Order: sequence, then C-alpha cells, then structure tokens
Amino acid sequence: MQKWRSALLSLLLMLGLASCVTEINLPPGGYDQLDWIVLSSDYHLTASASHPVSELPFLDLPAGAEVQVVGADTNYAWLLVLHEDLLGWMPSFISKTGVGRLAPPVIIEPLPGCTTFLGATFDPAETWQSLSRGSAIIQGAIYRPWADIAFDEAWLEVKIDGAGEAVAADFIHVQLTPTSNLILFTFAIEGLRQGSEIFFFVDDSSGEPVSFQAAFFADKCDDEWTGEFEDQMPVGELKDTFPTPTSTPTPERGDEPLPPTTPQPVPTIRVTSGPRQIGPTREEIQALVDLWDVIHHEVDYTLDPTDLPLVLTGGALRQQEQTLRNLRAGNCYWIFENLAPSEMTGWQVISDNEVIVTMRKHWDGRLYCNGRLDRRSSFNEPFEVRYQIIRTSQGWRIAEKVPLDYQTRAPGATSTPRPAPMPESGNQQVCSGVYPTRLRVNGQAFLDGDRRNNVRSGAGTNNRLVGQIQPGETVTILDGPRCAESMVWWYVRSSQGVVGWTSEGASNEYWLAPLGSSASPPAAQTPTQNSQDQLRSSLLAKSRNSSVSVSYQNETTRFADALVYRLHEFQLSREGITEQAMTNAISRADAGDRMNGVVQTVWSDWLSNLSSSRLDPYQTDPGTRGMSPFRQLIVRMIQGRQGNLTAAQQRALYSLFTRPENPSVWHSNVNGVIGAINREYF
Repeated sequence: MQKWRSALLSLLLMLGLASCVTEINLPPGGYDQLDWIVLSSDYHLTASASHPVSELPFLDLPAGAEVQVVGADTNYAWLLVLHEDLLGWMPSFISKTGVGRLAPPVIIEPLPGCTTFLGATFDPAETWQSLSRGSAIIQGAIYRPWADIAFDEAWLEVKIDGAGEAVAADFIHVQLTPTSNLILFTFAIEGLRQGSEIFFFVDDSSGEPVSFQAAFFADKCDDEWTGEFEDQMPVGELKDTFPTPTSTPTPERGDEPLPPTTPQPVPTIRVTSGPRQIGPTREEIQALVDLWDVIHHEVDYTLDPTDLPLVLTGGALRQQEQTLRNLRAGNCYWIFENLAPSEMTGWQVISDNEVIVTMRKHWDGRLYCNGRLDRRSSFNEPFEVRYQIIRTSQGWRIAEKVPLDYQTRAPGATSTPRPAPMPESGNQQVCSGVYPTRLRVNGQAFLDGDRRNNVRSGAGTNNRLVGQIQPGETVTILDGPRCAESMVWWYVRSSQGVVGWTSEGASNEYWLAPLGSSASPPAAQTPTQNSQDQLRSSLLAKSRNSSVSVSYQNETTRFADALVYRLHEFQLSREGITEQAMTNAISRADAGDRMNGVVQTVWSDWLSNLSSSRLDPYQTDPGTRGMSPFRQLIVRMIQGRQGNLTAAQQRALYSLFTRPENPSVWHSNVNGVIGAINREYF
C-alpha cells in the first residue's frame, strides 16, 4: 500500500487530525450552520483520535462548553470539533448531544498504530524542533472563518532548518458553511535528525484572517513514499475532487458476479437554532447556592480558602478571602448549626450569562474569638442575601453577595420597618434629629476629608470591623440606609474591594459625599486631558521609582498610556469598577510595582515566544501564539491593538491593581498572579 494514497492524499485533520479523510459529504456551498454540541464533562482536546494522550495546549474545555462538529472517525467514537477557530478531538461519549443525530461533513480514518504524536504548532512561523531522527507525518489545517476569493492565490510552504526533506504532500478544501472554509494539508518528511527545525510560510497577499494548526507524528511504518515533490502547495487553488476509499471486493465464488457498490448517501445535518448559550435554570443556580452554603459553613470554621473558587469569583471571592483573613487575624471562627436549605425568593435573569437571585436563609451562627463566644455577633434569625451569579469558563459562579435585611423575623414577631427607598434626588431624613442623607442605593460616594472610615459587618459600632475606606476613595452604595447610634449607615463596596456597613457622618458632619457633587474634590471628578496627563506622569514616576525592575521602559510607557487614556471604558458600576475606581486604583502607591511586574514578565515571555520565528512583536497577534487571555490583553495594550475592553478585561485590569497580594509577588511570582487572574475572570 502506498503511504501517499493511504495517509497523505486523504489529508489528516489538524491538530491531531489524526486520521485520513475518507469522505466529504457536503452540499454545494456548505451547510447553513455547523452543528453545536455541549460537553457533559471537562476535557482537554487532543491532536488525534489515534493518540488520546496527545493533549493540545490551550484547548482545555470545561463541562458545559459548546463546540462545533466538523468531523468524526469512521465509527463515531471520536468527534473532531472546532473551538475558537482551533480544531481538536474529543470522545463522543462526553457530548450531551445525541451523537446518533450528527452527520459531520468529514469522516476521518484514524492513523495506523505505527505513528506517535510529537507535538503541535499554532502559527506558520512557530518552530517545531525534532527530538529524534527518522520520518514524520505532518497533518494540518488552515481554517478560514470568512473565506475571501482573494485567498485563491495563496501558497503554503514547509521549511526545514537542518537535516530532512519533504517527499510528499497533498491538500483538500472543505467548504463548511457559505462563509467558512477549511483546508486540510499533510506532508511526509524524511531524513530528520535530532535538532532539525520545521516551520511554515503562508504566501498570502489577500490579508484574509486565518487560523493555522499543524500536528507532528513520528512515522515508524514500513511503507515507502513514492513520487517527487516540491515543498510548497497552492493551497488557495480550489480542488474540485476529493479522495474516497475504495470498497474491498467480495471474494469471487465461481462465476458469481461481484455485488454492486452502492455509494453512501449524503447525510442531512440537523442544524441547531437559537442562541448558542443556554441561560441559567433555577435548578442549577439553587444547586450552586446550596454548594456555597456547604463550603461557607466549613471554610468559616477551618479558615481554609481552598474550595472558595469552586463557587465564588470576582468581588465575592475577594470579599470572602478578606473575611477569612480578618477572622484569622482576630483568632476567630464561626460555627453554624440548625441549618435549613436556602429558599429562593427572588429571580431576575439579566442575560444568558448572568442572573440575580435573592435567597432566604435560616440557621444559627455562633462566632468564637480567642475561644470565647461573641454573643453580639452571633445570630439565629432568618435573613436574606442577594447574589449576582455569572457564567465563567469554569461554570456558574457567585460574583457578588449582598446581605439584605437582618431584621427579618419569624412569623408573628415584631420587625423593624425598613426606610423607604431613596428618591432619585433630594435629601431624606433617616434618623430623627440628625443630618439628612445625601446618598442613595446604586449611587456612588467618596470619603471626604483626611480621615479613614471604618467598615463593619453590620450597622453600628458594636459590629465587627471588616476594613477601612481611605481618604478620597470611592464607594458604591449597595443597600441601606439604616439608622444606628444617631448615624446613617450604608452597605457599600469600596474601590479597594472592602464590603460592609459604614457611616455617612456624625452629628452635622458628613464623611461620605455624593460623587460628582459640588463637594467633590478635583481628584474625584472625571479626568480631563490635563488630569489624565498628570495621572500618566504619576504612574510612570511610580514605575521609575519602583524596586521592581523593568527592562522594557518603552513598553511600560505604552502600557501606561493605553491604560490611562481608556479609563472611560471602565463601566461596571454594579461591581464598583468605574472610571473613578480605576483612577484611584492606579493612583495607589504600589501601582508602579504592579505595572512593572506584569509588563516585565509578559513582554519578556512574548519576546521569547517569538525568538525563533523572526516575527514583529508589535505586529503579531498574541492570539495566534496560544497565549492566555490576560497575557494577550497586556501584549495588545502595549502594541496599541487592543479594542474596547470587554467586561472580563475590565475586571482583570482592575484586579491587577487592587487585589490583595504580598508585595514580594511582584518581584518573584508574577506568573502566579497572572494565572489567578486568568482563572478568576476568563
């Protein structure tokens, strides 16, 4: 059997396109839409159906992720799927979708057992280095999400630096949909030596955006390649015919004719419709909150935050971690008894990726400090909590949790009436005989003057101290007002992530002032061009004076410019991430340490990523090089290629400058911070 016909000619599918294409069953113009499937469990996509351990970098998918089906092996045990313009294989049994109804456009025959997966690249110029000698098979693909006719003149060339030569190759086109196209290619390489380097060159003058992948397999099969070959192919030139397998003839019995060969019918694909994301259900949100209750009750006793990321993210995670730090500092812990299941009393779907729920809870909570029961903080009354729950790459997580009314009593008991909601404008008398409030729920305020404000677990100075608000710092009003000790109290989240109750003032003196009022100091106003320049200069001065050294001063300046001049894009007011909050964040004394640490680490790694490819670090898109989302964001801001910030990117940048970290991490463990930000916000 000729290898050319059995393995190459049929073109192996990318990234482990571990197989020979044996059927192309596409209607003219492709399908209207590829079929979507949902994963029932976590899985790391692989390069080949023949090599299940050939995990591909950057293709780790959580349960609930959606992918598009492009192909399958001959018995449908494995599916070739498309995820964010990259291809990989997954077992069919981890699909929530019935595989029996799927009819992928490409059916692929697995590679023989005499091959071994060696690695993969995701950019034509990315170098793959051989660690062994002999023959290799390269299977790859060029995915064209928005195919342009100008690509017709494109050529693909394989380049080998060192011993080795390409001796055979072929390619086919698969028009997946009316707008998307897939080119599957394969090369046979002979005479490789240890240290030989292989990379590719796509000669394409159209500028069409494409996604490239190539998987490398050691070839230990005995077959010989036939024919001569140039190391380049006109991949833009459409091929109208596709190889199909020939059926094995039935052995002749006397003069009995061979049975006729019936061509396999073209399957009809069932296209899913509607939104890609499936919105939250009450059952899965209830299960998440129930799991949080279990983890919460255990963690507040053990003070071990290990399981918190299983249910919390963003501000809720930071708030709970701070609570544990405060408990540990005070030698305190909680014990919860008489637990009742949380009861859902409010449900508001914001989008397919966000829901706001209110849960009624009832259990006995006893706080012990230094071995003694703290009766003032202990409770046994029902209460309500409002949760903001969002979809993350790891599934549903609680992003914000706001305790509501601790005065709710059992039926028949006397309850303290809550004040009426604040009007949109004007003052309201909350406490008799003291100042009228100037604040309102969902508004913002700043701490006026040069003194710090305490933030407590409840309204009143007898409640536990959970943090402080610094002079000039902004807060978002989450709930209130309450009257306690002749002071008006509000439940707030500060720009530094402190959440709790704080007083608006005392006697006739206001401590908190509405943001944007005439009392606001210049620093609390939206930055003008002059104030932006001052902020930029201040940030760069912190960088120059930082003990965290940076070798890339030009890149640090470019990052500071990109950050300061897009402050207006920080608009997550419900999370306290606003233009003013971000301004305050990068005005902190340690902002230079944080900026230097992340720029030094990310840009150094970026240059190392490109070191063997001779690509321009300012023109190459980091998304094509397999970098994590947060690293991509940093590189693109330095390049000046970053578009408008998404909500996740706003959260990530805000976290970079505000997250509670030991100062030593900016010297020694920036990668740990980057990893944490990626897990929390992407």
